[in-house]
Parts: sequence; structure tokens; C-alpha cells
Amino acid sequence: MFLHKMIQALSPEEAADISRRLNPQSNAGRLFRYLRKHAELDKAALYRKVFSRSYTPASDHLLRNEARLLKQRLTAAIQESAQSDIAPLYPYYADYVMAGWCLGHQLTEAAGKYAARAEAAALEMQSWAGLLKINRLLFRITQFGKSGYAKKSGRLLELRQRHEEYLQRLLEDERSYADFVGAAAYKLQLNLRKDPETFVFHAAQPSPDSVAALYYREKALAYLNEGVQAVQHLQDAGTLLDRSSDIPERSSERIALQAALAMEYVFAGELAESLSAFARILESPHFAAYNGKNLVLFNYVSTLIKAAQYEDALQIVARLEAEKPEPVVAERLFAMKCYALVFTGDAAGLKSALPADISAYDLSVKIYYRLLFTIAFLLKGDGEAAERELLNMQQLKGLRLTVYEPVVKLFLHYIDRYVYRIPGTEDPAQTFRAEHPGLLGTLPVSWLLSRMEGPGKK
Repeated sequence: MFLHKMIQALSPEEAADISRRLNPQSNAGRLFRYLRKHAELDKAALYRKVFSRSYTPASDHLLRNEARLLKQRLTAAIQESAQSDIAPLYPYYADYVMAGWCLGHQLTEAAGKYAARAEAAALEMQSWAGLLKINRLLFRITQFGKSGYAKKSGRLLELRQRHEEYLQRLLEDERSYADFVGAAAYKLQLNLRKDPETFVFHAAQPSPDSVAALYYREKALAYLNEGVQAVQHLQDAGTLLDRSSDIPERSSERIALQAALAMEYVFAGELAESLSAFARILESPHFAAYNGKNLVLFNYVSTLIKAAQYEDALQIVARLEAEKPEPVVAERLFAMKCYALVFTGDAAGLKSALPADISAYDLSVKIYYRLLFTIAFLLKGDGEAAERELLNMQQLKGLRLTVYEPVVKLFLHYIDRYVYRIPGTEDPAQTFRAEHPGLLGTLPVSWLLSRMEGPGKK
């Protein structure tokens, strides 16, 4: 009985600790004391001690069941008190700890069985760092084992070869991860409109069997490409992530992949695919705890606006506002909120969102806000109030020093032609586009040109 060997091998301190964990009057407590006290097993005496009645072959299953339960409690106690160099989250942790404990208590045959189970689980995960540690343990188990020199030397040479293979795989993983980190830095520099240093992959290609290495390499290639090519690399990375259980924080990795995929779809001009990717992220049960949650939501708002889904964008804006983002993010979020409100025609919502007092802002910002107030008046159908606002802006001494003087003129023309319906042949929209390309992306101009050039020209 292996349980008997385990209990006999316990140190006095370990035995005392286990004894404290067991109720002395329970079957487990009586079984433990008997197995600890007696070096030789007498099944009839053991059964009588545990169950207080005579043993019969038909009742043997009761003894086996008690032994199984006691072994579970014993191994749990050993694992709880172990000082292991492998984290408990790995599925091979328990077998690794038990292999080390058995080896330390000279139960080498049992140590080999536990280590073999740990190795199989680590291999399935492709956990090369874990396999290196398990292999070290297997070295020691083999050295202290009872097999002959010929068999022992052959086994040690086999383990050495495995060690080299695991080292190579781990090196591939780490090099691929370094490639990924370098490519991510390269991408960030591009986003900051800096001239990045040339980034080069490590010369060695990962083994086709090293899933983690291939995964990080695909992510790196996604960062070094854009559009359709980046989408393909990210999709390939997602397939690899599904195959590997050894990539840390897999739930966060999956969200990060989907977020990157969503943005690459935007760059490729596939807004529907991008919105589908964002929807999958929001459906994830892990999204609430994701560190980059607000950035994902911010990019989602931007994409919804590009897709002209303004009502949905406003819902995500409200969700982000509740998070109280940093001032820089809040400022950009406010701009997107105004954009969505303008294009949904929500005059009341727009006026409510704008600052009540704009006196503290510099002139350009004041004029920008007053143009948004003008749009709010036009959305309500109050052309006279909009015209008064624009005429007051024309009287500002510093208007000519800002970029907004031609914008104010364009708004006044719009009111004359499309609100008051004053006949005229001049249509300055195309001229404005040609002369002021830098203003076309601003919200007041985008809205106004959509009214002047869109269906119905209202």
C-alpha cells in the first residue's frame, strides 16, 4: 500500500502536522495512527482498529475508500506546505510537488510516476520552462533510482537530449516574445508620428511545434504591417492562442487581439467587421476586469461614429464618462460626443453638453463653441437666432486672426440660401473645399457641408 509507505516516510514534524489536521476519533484519524505506528500491515487488525468490527473480504471496499480519502488529505497537506519553484496555477504543479516530496523521502519509484505525469501535462501545454524544471527532477530521480548502470546512463543521456530540446524551444519562445515587444514599440513610435529605428526580426525561425513562439511572431508581424495583411496575421495569432494553454493571461490576450483586429479592420476600410470585433469584446465575461477597457471603448466610439451609428456611440460615451477618464481623454471624448449629438440632430443634448460659460477660453475655442451653438439653433429650426450668433461673431476683432472667418461666412451663406431660400447662383461649398482643406475635418464644417451637399440640401 503506497499510502502506508508515504505515512512511514513522514518526518516527525510532518506527522505531527498531519495528525493535527485529522479528528482523532474519525476513521481517517484512526487509520493514520495505525499506519504510522505499524511498519508491517495486518489488514484484519487495521480494519478492526478503524471500523471497530471484524474484517471480511466483502467489506474490503470500505477500507480502500478510507485509504483513498486519507491519501487525498495527505497529498493536499504536502502541497500546501511545499516551497515550489512552479506556480500552483499550472495543472502539473501537484504532480511536480509530489514527485519532489517522494524523492526527498526516498520513494523514488513513486517520484518517477508523479514526475512522468507532470511531464506529460507540461508537454501538452508546451510549457518549456516548466519542462526544464521537471527534467531536473527526473535527473535526480534517475540518479537515485535502483536501476543498473547501463539503464541509468542511457536514461540520463535521453534526459540530457530532452533538456537541449526544451532549452531551444524556450529560447524560441523568448526570442519571439522579444520580437513582439520590439514590434509593439515600433508601432507606438509610428502612431506618435516619430521616425522609428529600423526593427529587424531575429534570424532564427520558430519551430512549427512551438505554438507560443509562433503566436508572438504573428503578433509582431501584425504590428509591422497594416490593413489586410495585419488582419491576416492577427487572425492567425488567434488560432494559435486557441491551441496553446501556456500563454499567460489568455483571456486578456484574447481581448487585446480582438481590439487590435477591430482597429486593423478600420484601417482596411471594413467597418462592419470592425464593429463585429468590438461587439465580441464587449460580450467577453473578462472585459470588465481588462486593464485596457477604456481605450477599447474609446476606439469603439470612434468606429461607431465613422460608421454613422451615432445613437450607439452616445451609449458608449455615457459608459466612458461614468469612468471619469483623464483630462486629455475626456477632451477627445467630448469632441466625439458633440459630433454624435450634432449628427443625430439632438439640439437639446448638444446645448446641454456645451459649457455654459465660455469666457475663460481663448478666442479660437470660443468661436468653435459658438459655431456649435449656431448648429443647435439650426437643428431647432431657429434660423434667426443662428444668424444673430453668426453676425455677432463677425464683429469680433480677432476673428480674422483665427481659421474660422471663412467658416462663419459659409454658415451665413447657408442660412441665406437654404434657410431663408434667397435666390442666388453662387454655391461656395466646392470653392471652400478647394481653398480650406485643413478645415474639412472639423465638426462645424463637416455638418454644414453634409447639409449643403447631401440629399435634399436642407
